[in-house]
Amino acid sequence: METLTKQEFRKRLQRKVIMGRILSLILLLGLVWSHFHSLNDQQEGVLVGILMGISSLTIRYNFALRREETFERLYIQVTDERNRMIDEKARTLLFTILLLLAACLSVLSMIVPIILNLHQFLTLTILLILGLYYLLRFILSKRY
Repeated sequence: METLTKQEFRKRLQRKVIMGRILSLILLLGLVWSHFHSLNDQQEGVLVGILMGISSLTIRYNFALRREETFERLYIQVTDERNRMIDEKARTLLFTILLLLAACLSVLSMIVPIILNLHQFLTLTILLILGLYYLLRFILSKRY
C-alpha cells in the first residue's frame, strides 16, 4: 500500500468536500422535485437519509481542513497500518459472508417466493452491506 503525504491527503479531503457539496445540492434539488411530484414516503426518507449522511461527512471534512489538530487526528486515523489491516480483513470477511448469504437466499427463493420492489431491494442491500461492514470492523478492532 502506498503511503499518503499530508499534502495529498489535504487535496483528497478538498475534493471530497467539493463532491459532497455537489451531491448535497443535487439531493436537495431531488427533494424539492419530489415535493412537487409526490414520491412515496420511503423514497423521500432514503433521499433525506443520504442527504444527511453526505452533509455530515462534508461538514466533518471541512472542519478537519480548517483546524490543524483535527486534520492531524484524521490523517493519523486514515494512514494507521492497524486501521488499514482491519479494513482489509473486514472487506474480505464481508465479501465471503455476502457470497454465502447470496447462495443461501438463492436456494431459499426456489422454495419460498420472495418478491421485493427495486427500491426495497436496493435499500435492504445497502443497509445489509453497510451494517455488516461496520459490525465486522467493530469486532475486528476489538480483536486486533
